[in-house]
Amino acid sequence: MAHLTYGFERNRIEVLKKQRENTQKKTFTKWINSNLDKVGLHINDLYKDLCDGVLLLKVLQILSGETFTINRGKLRLHMVENVSRVLKFLQLKKVRLEGIGPEDIVDGNPTLTLGLIWTVILRFQIEDIVIETESNERKSAKEALLLWCQIKTKGYANVNVQNFTTSWRDGLAFNALIHKHRPELIEFEKLVPSKHQDNLNNAFRVAERRLGIKQLLDAEDVDVMRPDDKSIMTYVVALYHYFTKLKDGETGGKRLVKILTFLMELEKTKQQYVTIATALLKWIEDKIVSLSKHSFPNSLAGMRELLSNFNKYRHDEKPPKYGDRVSLEEIFFNIQSQLREQMMKSWKPPEGLLISDINKAWDRLETAEHERGTSLRAELIRQEKLQQLAERFHRKAGLRLSWLGEMHQVVRELDVSIQGEATSRASVEAAVKRHESIQTEVTVRESRISDIRDIAKELSKDNFEKIIQVNAEESKIEKSWKDLLQSLQRQKEELQRLQELTDVFHEMDECWEDMKHLLTTLSSQDYGKHLKSIQELLNKHKLDETEINAMVERVNNISTTVARFLEQKHANAKQISNREQQVKKMLEEVQSLSSKRLNRLQDNLKVNYTVNTYHGEFR
Repeated sequence: MAHLTYGFERNRIEVLKKQRENTQKKTFTKWINSNLDKVGLHINDLYKDLCDGVLLLKVLQILSGETFTINRGKLRLHMVENVSRVLKFLQLKKVRLEGIGPEDIVDGNPTLTLGLIWTVILRFQIEDIVIETESNERKSAKEALLLWCQIKTKGYANVNVQNFTTSWRDGLAFNALIHKHRPELIEFEKLVPSKHQDNLNNAFRVAERRLGIKQLLDAEDVDVMRPDDKSIMTYVVALYHYFTKLKDGETGGKRLVKILTFLMELEKTKQQYVTIATALLKWIEDKIVSLSKHSFPNSLAGMRELLSNFNKYRHDEKPPKYGDRVSLEEIFFNIQSQLREQMMKSWKPPEGLLISDINKAWDRLETAEHERGTSLRAELIRQEKLQQLAERFHRKAGLRLSWLGEMHQVVRELDVSIQGEATSRASVEAAVKRHESIQTEVTVRESRISDIRDIAKELSKDNFEKIIQVNAEESKIEKSWKDLLQSLQRQKEELQRLQELTDVFHEMDECWEDMKHLLTTLSSQDYGKHLKSIQELLNKHKLDETEINAMVERVNNISTTVARFLEQKHANAKQISNREQQVKKMLEEVQSLSSKRLNRLQDNLKVNYTVNTYHGEFR
């Protein structure tokens, strides 16, 4: 049973704690908004909307009248930086912040966030309350506020303010405070003590509609067993400040002068706001138009100059304009705060000059700036790559032109060698081998010439700024390359003709030697001395005639080749023709001598045959 009782009490404590936190959250949210309303701002969720520290700094600026640097970045480190400024400022104001760190507020810790807001309320709304008793005893701020409530509600039926919790539950104390200062607003005698929420709503409604005091409390949150004291104090202190100012108001004449002076100064401030806002918006719009132009110069130097100007804009031109933007916010906040202090209607800038209009324009500027920076960097990288590619092209082109020049020289030297030793078969064969070596090297280098073409095409495709020079150099290489190929082809054909010529001369020489041997054989005076030897010589002569017939065929082939040389008007046509005629003449001599020898051998065969027949008859 004891365990069950303990569990019930524990759960009840948790429920009450949660209820108190919810009440404080609602009250503090409304209190924050009552201050932010002065500058046209608003929050919905206390924990989430304050976590970046921006609105916390705004509230402190309104409450303290001091100016803070606000980091509007969205990163966590920016949020921590803002909240750290809040805590540092409070510490400078001698406010104790036990256990509260910037990360707690950034993370939206409910308990510590509520604690921080309460600390701010205490410091700027309650701490300065001082009430001296008849014995000149100074009270604490909370005690002083309670004493003030007791003094102001003394004598009201059913009102007995002893604390900031249960004493306010039925709503009569709130109504009594208002009635004490503005009796025409509350019919106190008609209030029913048992109708708690009616009484509460009546006081809250009158205070908001007639006094301009925001309703920080909800009746259902006050009409509980133990209302939250911090929430009650937050609302009561708002009543305190209002009625204290009302009491301390100046006399009519002085107040009128003060108001007129205030209005004149306020009008100057408004005009200052309009002037700065108009100039700033015009600068923003002009700059957006300028930044949106993405027509870039087609040169690396031009892009570097553009990027330099862009960086000057960001580091030199933009910061002062950002300062104007911050100044506008401060001017606007000051105007609204002053109007609020005078319980006057808030000021709305002319159409198009609202803080929100400037913020939207600035956002568009940031977008245009980001796009401009991205485009500039991308184009600069492209131009740098093109420049590197161009340098690579010129380096390779220089090497190719040097090589082509060397190869042209090698080909010319081979031409000279060929012309000087055209009749030497060995020199022609050596020249052919040298030519084949040159042709092999040229074939291997063809891919490198193609590389030059490809690089030039790529530079042309990407519209390189000095493409005319590139094309001129590429054309020079192409022409030299084509000239080299033509020279090699011409040289190849010349060597083929020389090979054919030397082959013909070689064949002529062999035929000449073979025919000389035949002439020696055919010139023999041995015609045989008897039938057997004569017959053997005739058989041998037949073999010679077979060789002569083959020789005829060889000479005919030589003549066919020579005829082609003569038809082509070969440079050595006369020499070739003379050599051919010599060979033919030699062949005719061989043929004539062969015919004569055959006749002699046949005649000798007949003679010997007759002699032998004669001798045979006489035996």
